[in-house]
Amino acid sequence: MPSFHLLEGAKVNGRRYFIYWEKYVVGKIRLIHYDELEELLYLYKHLHADDPELVMGDSSKLLWDQIYNDKNLYYIVADEEGKLVSSCTLAVSSIVIDS
Repeated sequence: MPSFHLLEGAKVNGRRYFIYWEKYVVGKIRLIHYDELEELLYLYKHLHADDPELVMGDSSKLLWDQIYNDKNLYYIVADEEGKLVSSCTLAVSSIVIDS
C-alpha cells in the first residue's frame, strides 16, 4: 500500500488545497524556486531537443514573474542532488456553475 506525504499546502479563493507525493519517489519533490527558471528551461530543452533556443530578456523575466506569482499555478519539481530531473505544472481553477 503506497504511503503519501504532504508536500505543501496552498490557499486558493478561500479554500485550502494540499499537494501530496508518494514516498517511493527518488529525490525531493517540492515547488520550484524563483531562481530556477534557467534550470527548468534546460530540463525542457533536454526533453524537446528540436525546440528553438530561448533568449532570456526583459519580457521573459516579466512572464516568469507573472507565472511564479500566480496563486493558481504551481510548478512542482523533482530535485535530485540539487538538479531538477522532472517537473509537473498544476493549475488550480474554480468553476462556478449556476443551477
